Amino acid sequence: MDYIERAENIKAGEIMVYFTGELARARDAEALENFKMGTVEAPIGQMANYFWSLHEEKRGHLMQRRAADGVRGFEYLYVGARG
Repeated sequence: MDYIERAENIKAGEIMVYFTGELARARDAEALENFKMGTVEAPIGQMANYFWSLHEEKRGHLMQRRAADGVRGFEYLYVGARG
């Protein structure tokens, strides 16, 4: 199941990790690579924008927490707001 399907079926209060690492750095690295290659594909950016749009529509909440020991960065969480 992909992240869109999971997010569309999430229940109120249910938590989903949609990215682990450093999201801003990953987006920047992706954008730089795309610029160098002359492409516009940006799956990390598209995913982040998708979850931000759900948040703006008040369908869920965005949170983050430190990743587990030994993992660099954070876990980016989407929490369902509708049941």
